[in-house]
Amino acid sequence: MAPTDSSIKTSSDAWATLIANIATLLVLVGEKHVKEYFKTMSKPSHELLFAAGPIGLVTAVTTLVRLKGAPILKRLIGRTFETRGEIFKDVTGLSGTDVKFVLKNGALEQASEWDEKDVALFYWKGGMTGTVAEVKEHWKLAQKRLVQLRRSDVRSMDHRLLHSFMGGCIRMRGENALDIIMKNIKTRKERGFGDDLDFGTGDVDGAVYTSGCIADISLSLTANHCLDGKVTGLCRVLVSLFCLLGTAGLVIVNWFLQKDIENTTLIAVGAVISAACSFYTARIVKGMTTQQPYGLRAFNVCDSGFYSRDGENIQLLFTPTAVINSDYTFPWVSGKMQKDFDLVSHLVVLLVVIGYISLYLASWALGQPSGGFA
Repeated sequence: MAPTDSSIKTSSDAWATLIANIATLLVLVGEKHVKEYFKTMSKPSHELLFAAGPIGLVTAVTTLVRLKGAPILKRLIGRTFETRGEIFKDVTGLSGTDVKFVLKNGALEQASEWDEKDVALFYWKGGMTGTVAEVKEHWKLAQKRLVQLRRSDVRSMDHRLLHSFMGGCIRMRGENALDIIMKNIKTRKERGFGDDLDFGTGDVDGAVYTSGCIADISLSLTANHCLDGKVTGLCRVLVSLFCLLGTAGLVIVNWFLQKDIENTTLIAVGAVISAACSFYTARIVKGMTTQQPYGLRAFNVCDSGFYSRDGENIQLLFTPTAVINSDYTFPWVSGKMQKDFDLVSHLVVLLVVIGYISLYLASWALGQPSGGFA
């Protein structure tokens, strides 16, 4: 049956219509925005959303070549002598080792070359007031968390708890308050608020104050971790499903309008190639680094932010329950990218290149009067 008249004449027209109507993903338009999206990815729904909108496909392919491509492919895109620090700075949320967050002109930015005085350090201040029992419990939890931060939670020499402080006080009222407090001071065996403190049933309360400073923390990943709840994740999944269903709907509409199996197949193949490549690239980028959370709930944080050694500072407007450090996940060789040949990544790049060349050539051929290239 001859194709019916419509504004969609070829697979190229259909593809253009598809891209033009994905309004929900316009934030991903442009290489810069795609890379920024890569830097804050932390959940599977982020990968699904990127795959559902094939707008960033060119950036996805070039990013895949930069991360996993052979030297000859890197040469084709002008990245032959790119260092690992430059790559991680550009497309990942790495916050330590080769890339550090620096504080300049009141803003955080990633840098592969930095001055020590500009390195952004995360600080927190916290504490609580309450009964002696409450203060004792808070002290134990905060002290235990500080020990964990100094030991097991520290993953590299560059990332460490630079300094910390804990202090507390007891306030007691009554005629014999001073005598009771002095007795506890003389007889106590533990530092801080131990179980050996006994103030009886008098009018007494206490307070605890904690503060500390941690290096190599990512603000973007921290904000994403603390503010991105289940509802936001569900919304990303719903938007992704809407986009995927929209793509499927375009293929179905094209079939009913044209009754052309070749043209409809071309559109479907193009959509599958785009989604698969984008999803694979998002997985690769996310897999290049690992995010390590450092919980702060035990400190009852009331003030936090970033400062540098020269006195600049940024105060956070939200109260973080945890901060995030991002480190790379696999070994390197002499400062260069991993030498192992990644066959799957090269096959994905080859599939996309061949697929799109074939689709455009086939689209042009179907548009010829003779139905072929001759």
